[in-house]
Amino acid sequence: MPHPASGAQRASTRSLGPLSRIIIALALASAAPFAPFAFQNVQAGAACGTNWDSRTDPPDTIKVYREAKDRVETVDFKTYVEVVMTAEWPYWLPQTMLEVGATLAKQFTWYHALAGHHRSSYVTKSGDCYDVVDTHMDQIYKPETADVRDAQVQAVDATWGLSLRQNGGFFLTQYRSGYDVGCGDDANGQILYAHSATDCAQNGRDRDRIFHIYYGDSVDLVWSSKTGSGRGDGTPPKVSKPTVDLRAGATLDGKIATVSWSGSDASGIRGYELQKRTDGGGWHEVALPKATATHADVSLAGGHSYDLRVRAQDKSGLWSDYAMISAGRVQVVEGGGVTLTDGKWLVDKDRSASGGATRYTRTDGARASLTFTGSAIAFVTTLGPDRGTVDIIIDGQKVATVDLSAARLKPQAVAWSKTWATSAKRTIQIVVHGTARVDVDALVILK
Repeated sequence: MPHPASGAQRASTRSLGPLSRIIIALALASAAPFAPFAFQNVQAGAACGTNWDSRTDPPDTIKVYREAKDRVETVDFKTYVEVVMTAEWPYWLPQTMLEVGATLAKQFTWYHALAGHHRSSYVTKSGDCYDVVDTHMDQIYKPETADVRDAQVQAVDATWGLSLRQNGGFFLTQYRSGYDVGCGDDANGQILYAHSATDCAQNGRDRDRIFHIYYGDSVDLVWSSKTGSGRGDGTPPKVSKPTVDLRAGATLDGKIATVSWSGSDASGIRGYELQKRTDGGGWHEVALPKATATHADVSLAGGHSYDLRVRAQDKSGLWSDYAMISAGRVQVVEGGGVTLTDGKWLVDKDRSASGGATRYTRTDGARASLTFTGSAIAFVTTLGPDRGTVDIIIDGQKVATVDLSAARLKPQAVAWSKTWATSAKRTIQIVVHGTARVDVDALVILK
């Protein structure tokens, strides 16, 4: 069964095309030992090759030595990456892995095309400089026989504005085929092994997480500010500012919020990309139910602030600008921080509860109250076969009646939620109906 080939290696190791596992194992066994090659034959300051000056925007073209033809060709960089994909990242891989491969294949050559990164031996006898050679010595580039598939094109388009940083620096993205081991079992912080990384993708790890597994927690994802893919109808799509709602039916320790948006374009929408950042840190991709989904559920933890942004890609390959929303700071008020009146309230120490305990009552008319400032609030409780019913009152107005019964116990359940367009000071009251048990675990607020 074929797997991705290696690329991004020093000249002493071999890049493998899509071969069977047995052939891959034999080839790797006979290959020379791998060594990091960030400093191999780099001619600092040499104005040779493409000599590109940006680490956020990829070059438009690169220089490729065509070994069989013994000449240097200036090649459209995006086309180059797509052709390399056909040899090294087969179209039938999970889309997550195709996007991983497209990012790595692009950055490998981009690194060598940067000003000061030209390898001194990469020059012909006639004095023509080049960035990469078209064989396994760098990456396999055979446009005469390449059969570029839609999935590969889409992966390149989806990641064209993406580059990686390791400890803050633009680095050489090394990757190899590897062996059939589990997700991350062969990770060493320097090389991505495609066999085990594919296992990561098949087990739900997204592109961002896979980069961190193989290149380390110091890896950051950097996106170009440019829109568009270099091909298309000339008009980027439009995408609305996303909205964030706390989600009834979720659990506090799960994906408690839903992000929603919309997009439009004359050529149609190919897909969207959603990203989240925590406390002003780096942006991380959020997996979507499908490429064209206009909503996604996300986790938000108490004590942290979140921003979310989304962009759209049209069917001609152009990207919109990002549309961003600040979801604000998440506050989790445990049951002990809520005013409990008009009945007998007891403490149930329960490890499955949000703060290790709930406050509960069986008194008809008992109420839990909290005055808060925020744009959204959610009531977290324990659902179960013996649970009762409550009215939700906001600023003196009844807004919902909620049945807390369920066939099985469900701790940290979001039984009810509400979102407003703006943040304001409000008071919530949870009023108990009847004598069946009602628990107050927590109230979640978006500030």
